[in-house]
Amino acid sequence: MTTEKETAAAGCKTQCSSAGRSEAVHEAALAAADFAAMVFLAPEMPELEVRAGSIVPHLKEVLASDTDVREGALFQRLLASEAAGGFAGLGTSALDVRREHAKLFLGVGEETIPLSISVWTSEKGLLRQDAAETCSKLYAQAGVALDESAPYDPDHIGTAFAFLSLLEIRAGAAREAAAKGDAIDTAETVEPEKFFGAVIAPAFSRILKRISARKDAPFYAAVGTLFTILSEEGLFG
Repeated sequence: MTTEKETAAAGCKTQCSSAGRSEAVHEAALAAADFAAMVFLAPEMPELEVRAGSIVPHLKEVLASDTDVREGALFQRLLASEAAGGFAGLGTSALDVRREHAKLFLGVGEETIPLSISVWTSEKGLLRQDAAETCSKLYAQAGVALDESAPYDPDHIGTAFAFLSLLEIRAGAAREAAAKGDAIDTAETVEPEKFFGAVIAPAFSRILKRISARKDAPFYAAVGTLFTILSEEGLFG
């Protein structure tokens, strides 16, 4: 009998063609995935403050280079939200970002928002369930070795986005190689859109709702606004 985790893993493994997505969308998805990994997994990184201030302008610049995307809902929602001040919290100081992260996700505040995918997708809401095993299997298939001493589970949403960022990089390299007529080995390649849809999306939408409901964390409220738009409008697939 095929288990849920086996089905998810099988659904993710495919040739890395990423057909139907423009180069602008791929570039924006890579930047957004990298930013998500940072804000959820490592907010103490010194470059976060600069990255936070530049992420929306960068996404706008990249997406505007594609005429179809520029006229579509994703780009227009970014413009509207920016005009309404929805991303103002991204200017929060680095120290306050770390305080918000601890308050929201590390048990320092009154209510903690879990960042383990298993908690949101398993029947009993427990850590290290099928999603963790699926992530570990997919990481291994892609040749990614996790540090066993790391404080986070394999299905931590930040770790999953870091892996998604890697997948976008590899997908870009595969497209470049294919355009040159070079042979590429895609036997164990995970398509980024499939990974996001099968592994990240089921939990991420619920995490974003919980973040958006908080009024005491302006930086993460802005992050929630940004990624709600990006996710709902299909940036990641």
